[in-house]
Amino acid sequence: MAYGLLTTPDRVQSIVLPTDGLIAIGFNAEWKESVAAASRAAIFIGATQLKVWNQTVAAPLQAASEVGADVYAPLASCSLGLVGFAISGVSGVATGQIVGGFGDTTIAAHLEVGGTVEQIASRMPIAGLCYVFAAAGTYDVSVQFKSSSGSVTVKNRKLWVQATGF
Repeated sequence: MAYGLLTTPDRVQSIVLPTDGLIAIGFNAEWKESVAAASRAAIFIGATQLKVWNQTVAAPLQAASEVGADVYAPLASCSLGLVGFAISGVSGVATGQIVGGFGDTTIAAHLEVGGTVEQIASRMPIAGLCYVFAAAGTYDVSVQFKSSSGSVTVKNRKLWVQATGF
């Protein structure tokens, strides 16, 4: 299954970067899947999915949902793109919510790099903006979803994008 936008898309269009610089992307939401471990989320600039170094190559990166079927869990941006937290039954707040999350020794954050789901945290905060370098130009930034089986549902979505030339 290919990535796609939700009916009401998480997308910011026509971001102008006047000179070479950085695009800062922040995202926070709650998501669930109808089939356990089947959903993914990724940040795109135009039609290109963000990539991260994976040892010696740049590999596609996406958040992986590993919570279980029909359970809402946090999904947030971090320095590596998006991360899905294996924390169920939580809700964000309207004002004062930090972009990201924190687990304990039994709760982890998951992402997929190059086709393999990795646990990246245990007892460690993961939060913040994802900074992407880019050439001068006009860009569209989106968060897209896919599910290899069943469906994915996302609520309480917030996407922030800022371009800074240098």
